[in-house]
Amino acid sequence: MPVHVVAHRDLDRAPGGRAGALTDWNWSGGPEPQDVAVVVPRRDGTSVTLRHRHVVAAAHQIVARHTAPVPRRPRLLSLLPPSGVRGIVVGTAALLAGVHHVPAPGGDPPGALRAARRHAPTVLVATPADLRRLLRRPAHEHEALAAVRTVVTAPLDPSTGERLRAALDARVVETYGPAAAAGVALANPLTADARPGTAGPALPGTRARIAVEGFPEVDVLPGHAGELLLRGPRTGDLAGLRGRPAGDGWPRTGRPAVRGPGGFGTLLDDGDGRGGAAPRHRRRRPAGRGRRPGAAPRRGRRGRRCAAPPRRPAGPVLSPG
Repeated sequence: MPVHVVAHRDLDRAPGGRAGALTDWNWSGGPEPQDVAVVVPRRDGTSVTLRHRHVVAAAHQIVARHTAPVPRRPRLLSLLPPSGVRGIVVGTAALLAGVHHVPAPGGDPPGALRAARRHAPTVLVATPADLRRLLRRPAHEHEALAAVRTVVTAPLDPSTGERLRAALDARVVETYGPAAAAGVALANPLTADARPGTAGPALPGTRARIAVEGFPEVDVLPGHAGELLLRGPRTGDLAGLRGRPAGDGWPRTGRPAVRGPGGFGTLLDDGDGRGGAAPRHRRRRPAGRGRRPGAAPRRGRRGRRCAAPPRRPAGPVLSPG
């Protein structure tokens, strides 16, 4: 998703009125927590403004979440685009933790494996699609990732999860966070309580709701599917169409989800065109709908022809007189 990076708050505070005003301005001051860091446009025409406090809070949350023993020389290999929200947050977290950050954007398997052979990363951050591309490589090429001890990704389908755990001797941490929440919202714990295929519970300070699709102010019944809504200290400020406020402060993710025991959220679609751990809820199509006029009758599983539904007459029905 494209983002607009705001360079510095002093762009709005700089004096004007003469040609050399900007060159004479003191640019030594650092950003403030309320200064705009990233503006994320959304498909519905609205935008989300992430301020520096949102990005830093998300980075601190990532560092605080990793409670496992830190290797002697930790290195992080990220396949995320560095200009995206998640790439910015992961890079900031690496700086806070003092971890050597090795960016390999684009998810190109040969390039990622070359970077892995050179730097021997201990943490791998990648999307499920990037991991599937890596797993398609020959098995002997996976030796470049032998030093990886933690893999951070989005919820995986069962097949990809099993193949990844068989190929790498690493802990797989499945998380979810839209760009509007600075890429950090739900995460599985780094313990045996993790549940593969889910996005995990909401992180501390984050509130998650499952609302009725099309009615974001109404929550679904427990155990029912709906749209995931988030709110928290890492959630950006909403701006509506033409500057009008959007919604009631709960950014809509557009992701169907269901909340299970312990608050673990399961996404019903992993966002890249493949089904997640839970089956998709498909709407049954009425019989006879979606067929071309004059098409041959469909055949059943045993080769039997399915009777076509009767058609309504075009004109009014007249009773026999």
